[in-house]
Amino acid sequence: MILILLIFSFVISTFEYKILVFNLLFAKSHVNYMNNLGDLLQEGGHNVTILRVPMNPDVEGSRTKIANEIESKYRNKEIDEKAKIMKIVEKGSWISRNSENPFNFAFELYEVTKWGTKACEFTINNSELMEELINEKFDLGIVEAFFPCGLGVLKHINITKHISVMSGALFDPFYSRFGLSFYTMQIPSIASPFTPQMSYKERFYNFFAYITLEITYYNHISAGNNMFSKYTKTSNIDLDKELISSAFFVSNDDPIVSYSTPQCPKILRLGGLLIGKPKPLNNEFDKLLNIREKNVIISFGSIAKSCLMTDEMKLGMVKIFKSFPNITFIWKYEEDRPDILNGIENVVTSKWIPQVDLLNDPRVSLFVTHGGMNTLNEVAYFGVPVLTIPLFGDQPRNAKMYEFAQIGKSIDKKDLVENNDLIISLFKELLEDPKYKENAIKISTYIKNRPYDLKEVFLKHIDFAAKFGNVQQLGVYNENMPFWKYLMLDVIAGIILIIILSISVLYRMFCTMKFMFTYAKAHEKVE
Repeated sequence: MILILLIFSFVISTFEYKILVFNLLFAKSHVNYMNNLGDLLQEGGHNVTILRVPMNPDVEGSRTKIANEIESKYRNKEIDEKAKIMKIVEKGSWISRNSENPFNFAFELYEVTKWGTKACEFTINNSELMEELINEKFDLGIVEAFFPCGLGVLKHINITKHISVMSGALFDPFYSRFGLSFYTMQIPSIASPFTPQMSYKERFYNFFAYITLEITYYNHISAGNNMFSKYTKTSNIDLDKELISSAFFVSNDDPIVSYSTPQCPKILRLGGLLIGKPKPLNNEFDKLLNIREKNVIISFGSIAKSCLMTDEMKLGMVKIFKSFPNITFIWKYEEDRPDILNGIENVVTSKWIPQVDLLNDPRVSLFVTHGGMNTLNEVAYFGVPVLTIPLFGDQPRNAKMYEFAQIGKSIDKKDLVENNDLIISLFKELLEDPKYKENAIKISTYIKNRPYDLKEVFLKHIDFAAKFGNVQQLGVYNENMPFWKYLMLDVIAGIILIIILSISVLYRMFCTMKFMFTYAKAHEKVE
């Protein structure tokens, strides 16, 4: 009998809460982040379902390992048509100049989020799927705030408790939603390729980057609210309020290496939470690392493929390879080895690389990458110096962030063509100056010895959110403070009024005393 009770209690604790993870199939890094969160929660004893929302057909193959999955049985031609946006981003990432103008970043973001809103619209209009999800009676929902329309879907299917997450750092507009100030004179915007030590020109750019993202976010929220009011007239959905009512907000940046930002108990910075355990290298890569004393890994992520580089950029890479014949370069190249590498023996191309396993190997001397947050978290964790060539989105800021931490350098992608000598000199500096490796190891040591366990923190906050939902005491009061109150215009006006009244009183006193003095003097003369 006791054994039966123990088994029964174990079963109950194994599936303590029913959790729905809303996963818009947008880009591989975002999709994998949400999938891995679901798997982590499933391992932690919860009953997790991933709602796969059709968006980008190219990432349909990204699946969970153990969490349950549910998705629409139908596709939408309009959404598939909008998937061309990703093709434009893929091809344009090597030639665009979005880091030189915050409006370019905002425009790309707005187009992508409009696409996501359309996917949410398609989802809520699938009455069969919505009914199935409502009947599941989930305890908690998880949404990536990159697409806040997912929060509206959760409310539509009666999920009242939720947390928001980001596969990168928090976007600028989110701070004010949690009652926090975003100090543009100190903190680089997510769209600004700067360190906190900004010049006047950079602060000017940073201010307008912040304003631009606020406007973009407002427009996106308005479009989402209009969509929900059209199709869910009884739900009364306000996406901004839904974001504010998140029990917690989990970001994917690591405070040990990221810029310091205003915080409140609702915000959990858990960068590196989902880094996989490294495995021993297979024979192929193990042999490659033994050929030469130093090894450099090159990978630009899942969107900006190396094979889509311009021919001039590929020639720039060839010049780098030829400048370091005593170094083995392992280049993640998504197509067959290009003819441009013929005769260059120190370069090995591979359509796939075991990135975590390679970064964990002490024979790797340098990592060249695009600056995606997931990749940089791995770089910091394993203590490998990095050369970043940011391409789009938040990558320029991420690159400067790691340069500021003195564990790497960053260059503009145009330098692959216009200033190849600069890149070669940076390679030499990163490979020969021991301070970069020393700093990388120091940061890695901090991360591995932090005084709390990321998974434990995440799982305990999930339990708390599922039990209690949005606890107001964990937030900052007056998060919806009006502009005049935020700037203390009423207090300033009061101070100015007091000063004016004081000056007026003093002036009247002075005039009175002057009159009395003049009168007394005149009276003396008369006498």
